Amino acid sequence: SFLCLSLLPLIIFAFFSIDMAKNSMQQQAFSQLESIKIIKKTQLENYIFALKSSLLILDSDPSAATALQKFAHATENEGINGNEWRQLEKEYGKHLKSINKINGWYDLFLIDLKGNIVFSAAKESDLGMNIGNSTLAKSSINDAFIRAKSSAIGTLYISDFKPYPPSNNEPAAFIMAKKTDINGAH
Repeated sequence: SFLCLSLLPLIIFAFFSIDMAKNSMQQQAFSQLESIKIIKKTQLENYIFALKSSLLILDSDPSAATALQKFAHATENEGINGNEWRQLEKEYGKHLKSINKINGWYDLFLIDLKGNIVFSAAKESDLGMNIGNSTLAKSSINDAFIRAKSSAIGTLYISDFKPYPPSNNEPAAFIMAKKTDINGAH
């Protein structure tokens, strides 16, 4: 009986010590997770800022404005399989694909105001499609296109991730800006 009474304070002390250690470990784990969350948020914000900066630099490239205007005209006249489009691809394709590669983008699109994809660096099945009148209408490219089309020049829009049909329904997000042509019109 004396032994039980002397062990009782020790058991109580051990219980409270274990409880305090558990709470301390949980607090440390939550603090570490909070730190990781802040780091990841900062990394994502920096990545998006870099994407926006790259797109704004492209927006100021006069050859991109000329390419958009010419590709749109060629696509309207003969489509993406016409001689005019193929000549433009030879003339502008290398430059546009280089921009795409340097920036590490999956693809670079030129889209006219009607929603026609008139150039694609990756040349997937979306090239030549109209965004609003195809399987793309329910994808994030349409969300970005609608917002960018109705926005001011120089304003960027980033869509949420959604399945993208031309890329095997892999989730894709798009960043877009309305581009002016060589005369400053859009």
